[in-house]
Amino acid sequence: DQIQVEYVQFDRTALEEQKDILARSELIDQRVLVAKYLLGAIFIVLFFSRVIRPIMNWMTTTVEVMPQEAQLSADELAASEEERKRIEGVTEAADVQKTISDFVENDPKLTAGIVRRWMKEKTTTGA
Repeated sequence: DQIQVEYVQFDRTALEEQKDILARSELIDQRVLVAKYLLGAIFIVLFFSRVIRPIMNWMTTTVEVMPQEAQLSADELAASEEERKRIEGVTEAADVQKTISDFVENDPKLTAGIVRRWMKEKTTTGA
């Protein structure tokens, strides 16, 4: 009779596979948890910026009550008349800008020719 002691490694491939599967599932669980909190934070930010802020702005805006012109003094009346003229000037400038923009869109070649002529006139008068 003989007894022989040999070193034989156990088959650990199944154990390693289970560890890998467990590590992957833990990683997936962590990612799902982070995504859940991230989406919740995004939802809260969007809710406050799109719903709460406009409501708060609407509730806190004040309406300026203008007195009737009969109750205004001469200085206040002149100031309001100047303000009206300034506003009309701004709208007239916007109308001119719109007209020029339409002209440029409709006939770009003619517009380019006009700009070239201006540039030539500027160089001849400036030189």
